[in-house]
Amino acid sequence: VFLSEKARLTIFGCRKDGATLAVLLQKETFAGKLVSDDAAVYQGFSCAQKCWAHLLRKAIRMTLLAPERPQYREFLDSLLKIYRQGKALAADKHLREAGRHTRVAALFEAVCACTKTRTLDETPPADDHERDFINLPHEISRLLIAEELFTYAIHPEVDGTNNISERQLRQPAQARLTGQTNKTALGARRRIIISSVLEVAATPFATAHIKIRAGRTPALARDRPKRLPPPRTDPESSGPHPARIDPHPARPAGPHPQTG
Repeated sequence: VFLSEKARLTIFGCRKDGATLAVLLQKETFAGKLVSDDAAVYQGFSCAQKCWAHLLRKAIRMTLLAPERPQYREFLDSLLKIYRQGKALAADKHLREAGRHTRVAALFEAVCACTKTRTLDETPPADDHERDFINLPHEISRLLIAEELFTYAIHPEVDGTNNISERQLRQPAQARLTGQTNKTALGARRRIIISSVLEVAATPFATAHIKIRAGRTPALARDRPKRLPPPRTDPESSGPHPARIDPHPARPAGPHPQTG
């Protein structure tokens, strides 16, 4: 699923690998900002934002699987606090890009303080939980060095998560689990076109564009039709002027009168 402010593209019938991405989104020519998870195929873009929801879910998983270890909960609370500070920084409309870079430097230091102990610890993990608790800080540190953690704070138009695309994939994923998929390349291509067109039509940009195209341009004063004068009445009768008499009067509700 590829989403932007003006486009929606859902691809079926292909693998999620580097070859597919090279056809749809070339790293050498892409000049935008890519928001994605930390899959290997999405590495190497000039400006990227990795999904904070994926990182926080990994930390939440550790706290749920090992609630007796308070260090997992402390690590999760620190990450969540840093992410919320970045969201508050992104929402501050009074800051310019230089000021945002200055504020983001403090977030860099907060992440380093949060992950430093685990990244420098070379003690072998005792179990799977400890292995996850070592891998996650190393992953966050790698993204911090690549400057892919706080792009959303420097550029407020960028989202800090890719939850929108994840929700976009929910219905196709459920269809795949129940066998409601296309079995041929032609069927997959047809579904790509239909799904993408419907999603584009549902975007706010497309809705506003349709309203503008369907709206009528206000006419100039000289082009507006003159208002018709009110109907005149005959001074000798209470009915309307003969020229205003309706040529097709309404028929009575009852049956037609009979004549003898």
